[in-house]
Amino acid sequence: MAPELPLPEPPPARVARAEFMRRFGRPPSSTAFAPGRVNLIGEHVDYAGGLVLPIAIDRGTAVAVGPTPPGRDSRIISLDQGEVSIDPLLAPLPLVALAERWANYPLGMLALLREEVLAPPPLDLVAATDLPIGGGLSSSAALTVATAVAALGSMGPHADPLDRMRLARLARRVEHRFAGVPCGLMDPAVVSLAREGHALLLDCRLDRDEDSFRHVPLPKELAVLILDSGVRHRLDEGGYASRQQAVREAAAMLGVPTLRELLDAEGGDLAAAHGRLDSSPLDAIVRRRARHVLSEIDRVRRAAAILDALCESRSADVTSTSHRLAVLGRILVDGHASLRDDFGVSTPELDLLVEASMDAGALGARLTGAGFGGCVVALAERTQAQSLAEQVVDRFSDQFGVVATWHSTTPRGGAHAMPAS
Repeated sequence: MAPELPLPEPPPARVARAEFMRRFGRPPSSTAFAPGRVNLIGEHVDYAGGLVLPIAIDRGTAVAVGPTPPGRDSRIISLDQGEVSIDPLLAPLPLVALAERWANYPLGMLALLREEVLAPPPLDLVAATDLPIGGGLSSSAALTVATAVAALGSMGPHADPLDRMRLARLARRVEHRFAGVPCGLMDPAVVSLAREGHALLLDCRLDRDEDSFRHVPLPKELAVLILDSGVRHRLDEGGYASRQQAVREAAAMLGVPTLRELLDAEGGDLAAAHGRLDSSPLDAIVRRRARHVLSEIDRVRRAAAILDALCESRSADVTSTSHRLAVLGRILVDGHASLRDDFGVSTPELDLLVEASMDAGALGARLTGAGFGGCVVALAERTQAQSLAEQVVDRFSDQFGVVATWHSTTPRGGAHAMPAS
């Protein structure tokens, strides 16, 4: 067997390492990279015990760290968002002032590592990214997970390696405790656990179980296009939390721990689950939120089954493959309609990107991430990806007078420490 070629160093890792040297006059003791993610299907269901199907992408965040000299405050630097200085042993809540809330992610992770008795030394830190902040590509999870991997790397080869699912749960706790975002497990899990060439099918009801995830191959002929609307969201401004509250309210009214149990109680029969929902006394808006969750979990199941079938067949049956890819694309489009109409998290910019993608020949497209702005994910045949994307951004510019950006990616691996330079 031929030896595996080393992966090229991501640009943010080179930048973070060089900037650390420039700012502190010494090389970092450890550097780590964590990818962003794009979710193919399964939006706003992770906190309802649902199923999700994200991939890690070729862009992400790198963190370079080194021990803080004795008697000095630690300096936490983001090349995109600013700098804070803080007593390295200080861990109050909130950790930093409102204007510097981005720093709660790395500082929160360092605080939790101390709570876990993993105790990295006081650290200076430089973070660099090529992810759009607030673009729905999981920039916060990438920063948090990269901080953990770099901090543990600074402790030397005998440090606790930290199981990747445990790492994902720690990153979720950072969001909850230090950033005020009641998110689910999906983002930190895929950032931590992703595998090259695969999507991650994650069962968010079993996040402490080895059987809670599996890797699903993506056909090599598919390109995953990420189309950025340029509209930025802030998940701590209330829209995200209010929808999560509606989902929980629906489950409580229906007498189930999560809406996933309602679907399972009907043997996965979506029509029957919708019937129970429609006959309930739920408020109309809460009912629509719940309808999205039930339908989206079913869409994830069907999408994963299609990808499994594509992988298992590997035949020259072009008609069968084309049909399956068309069905997969329709699942994405239906998911976007559900997020727009039932869950109310789309925007005119995102709707136009989806419509333009489909008109240009995409197999499927939908908003990805929490919504309220950010990005659209589109699936296309690799040979058509560039032409399709250029048509979409031209139409977007004509409609809104601003330029949307795009790039094409394939599924990448999860967070990892970088070799010493």
